[in-house]
Amino acid sequence: MSARTTWPTPLAENVERLFEAYVRDADNWGGNPLLGEGGTYKTVLGYKEDRGLLTQLKRAGLVTTFNSDGCQFLAFTAAGAAKARLDYGVELPGYAYIDKVQQ
Repeated sequence: MSARTTWPTPLAENVERLFEAYVRDADNWGGNPLLGEGGTYKTVLGYKEDRGLLTQLKRAGLVTTFNSDGCQFLAFTAAGAAKARLDYGVELPGYAYIDKVQQ
């Protein structure tokens, strides 16, 4: 499988797979997938292996993370939501993504 879009460069295959896993899992979490134990992390490689890939998604400007009620969740940026729509046909709810990456 090759990367489908560029943001600004194609994602590595394993990074693309993780992004797709988050996109596909978003509906189960109101648009913001749970990270860590019991969340999307285990759907691709496993928690430890996915952390570096998540960092690459953040650096690409596609996602960010936030904490709520002691849990960590993923939020899609506007670019990430656009990629989800274009590459996977998934329309994320407007509240599930943010307009810019939080530093």
